[in-house]
Amino acid sequence: MYSREMLEDILEHKKEDSHIENSILNAPNAIISKNQMKRNRREEYLKIKKKQRKEKEKIEKKEARELKNKLQYVDGVSSEKDRSDQSLVHSNISSEARAEKKEAEILTFLAKCESNFSIIIDCNWESNHSESALKSLSQQLMFCYSCNRHNSNPCRLFLSGVGPLIRQKLEKIHYDNWVGVSTHFKDILEVADGNLDDDNELKVMSWQGDKTRLVYLTSDAEEVIEDLDPNCCYIIGGIVDRNSLKGATLAKAKRLGIRTAQLPIKKHFALSATHVLTVNHVFEILLNVAKTGSWPQAIEKVLPKRKTPSRLDGANKDDTESRPTEECVKETDDIAIATSLDLTQSDLT
Repeated sequence: MYSREMLEDILEHKKEDSHIENSILNAPNAIISKNQMKRNRREEYLKIKKKQRKEKEKIEKKEARELKNKLQYVDGVSSEKDRSDQSLVHSNISSEARAEKKEAEILTFLAKCESNFSIIIDCNWESNHSESALKSLSQQLMFCYSCNRHNSNPCRLFLSGVGPLIRQKLEKIHYDNWVGVSTHFKDILEVADGNLDDDNELKVMSWQGDKTRLVYLTSDAEEVIEDLDPNCCYIIGGIVDRNSLKGATLAKAKRLGIRTAQLPIKKHFALSATHVLTVNHVFEILLNVAKTGSWPQAIEKVLPKRKTPSRLDGANKDDTESRPTEECVKETDDIAIATSLDLTQSDLT
């Protein structure tokens, strides 16, 4: 048996582990063998190693989770980028296809325009119009373009004598994007002779310099037009209030040496109001005649209800009071256009 003093001497000489030493010192009358001390030291060592191993595993798991999250983030970003790139490629292909289709459609439309007659709208009356009249004229020009653009048998359309005030109104509706329309500040004969001021796609005209192919349409003319010649150019006076300029288009045509004629409205219809029509009405009648070959049918489709047209030949009136939606702009589009031009409802009629 070892006494307490003997154990202290042994521990001091062998310089045992402080933890074991404290355990022995704090255990009164404790007697520990050498092998037991070895086992104790080993257990303490294993506890320490186990704790270190757990801490290391914890750190490794944390690092593994962080690495996994990083990889998932990178994969997600890459996948999203791939999807975005694929979408962009498809979008580019789709845009290119649409652009090619649009270009082909425009070329087809222009080819149809070249095979038909031409129409000049004489806008060189700006000084004779009020602000509200110029708004109405701009709207009528827009209707003419829309009707021509949606027609299966379109024509070449020229706007001559376009002054700064009318041009300002047309800029609000982006007239420079109109297809098949050539707009000029020069007067009728300069446009008819091909003396144009831009590189418009409609610059080549079969009636250049030949006044016999020019026909100024006016209700004051004595001649009544019967047939439309695809090699002719028909001129429509861009006048809104004709009562204030009665006979003005006839006088101008005579001064320029241009043939005049009126539409055969009185020949086929009895109207309760004036036979004078708006610019877009005359324009639409010409396109309808070119398509159907029938003046009564073409006129009847266009004449406003307020004029209460009655066929003189006694034929039954077809349900043609409204404009064909396939050929002309829809009423909702008319209202939208009028809104963009700050027009009132009265301007629409």
